[in-house]
Amino acid sequence: MTANIDPSETHRVVVGVDASESSGHAAFWAAREASMRGVPLTLAHALHLPTAAVAPYEPPELAADLQAAGRELVSGLTASIRERYPDLEVNAEFSPASPTNMLLGICAPDVLVVIGNSGHGVIKGLLLGSVSRAVALHPEGPVVVVRGPEPEQVDGAVVFGASPSPSDTAVDYAFAAARRYAAPLRVIRAWTPAVPPTMAAAPMSAMALGISGPGVVSAPVQTSDSDADEAADAARAIEPYRAKYPDVEVEISAAAGDPAAALAEAGADARLVVLGAHHHGPLSLGLSSVAEALLSRSSAPIAVIPPCDGDIS
Repeated sequence: MTANIDPSETHRVVVGVDASESSGHAAFWAAREASMRGVPLTLAHALHLPTAAVAPYEPPELAADLQAAGRELVSGLTASIRERYPDLEVNAEFSPASPTNMLLGICAPDVLVVIGNSGHGVIKGLLLGSVSRAVALHPEGPVVVVRGPEPEQVDGAVVFGASPSPSDTAVDYAFAAARRYAAPLRVIRAWTPAVPPTMAAAPMSAMALGISGPGVVSAPVQTSDSDADEAADAARAIEPYRAKYPDVEVEISAAAGDPAAALAEAGADARLVVLGAHHHGPLSLGLSSVAEALLSRSSAPIAVIPPCDGDIS
């Protein structure tokens, strides 16, 4: 279980960097964030040095070459960031571990970890990178996945994916981000209508086509839920934070449908999309596949916020 996360008590921003284009986008997003927060920025580079078990099979100079390349990479990024943000304190941190192990070790309630979204597969960028996936889906502190470069004009809303029981930590983080950016907060509730037993028992082909067959009762899906009910429920969940952040403009909407698709659409021009993580591993919006789908397709940075000790979600 994670200790309490106070959005105002982030002591540093750490960004994982390598030679990929995605990493460069993440580094400059992290630099802007650190500058806005008035906290130091750390460029973290994992050398991924051979272990003792495989070292005899690697060239003896490999470790030295990896260290030299890593320091040159970080030095170049540091110079570029300081040129854009001359007042920002920029540090470097190196680890012999793998990128995943290094970043998971850095994750903490008072540290914002930023990573790029490097894709792998037949279609470049289609899938969430293995490091991004491992860190974003198992956070011990706030994690932001940056997919692409920020536009020159950064003025979009903050989008919050509100599950049926959103964690207080994630709600607070979304409101704090909206205040920090002087941006409106869009609360999105995507919900799935209940399926009557007669429809649940029907063959999928019959359900999809809306036809009847032997032993199948064809009927429309009935549910007592509605968009208005879901929006009202989301409004009740965030009400304490509207009082805490009275200067944040809030818009709440709800619609039946796929959460990842709804959030991707709402976040198309967003400054940030905030998701709450669940105590039991999968994100509070549903299955981890929802988070992966959104992280893979969203053009906006995605913040994944773990629950705190007092959350019940």
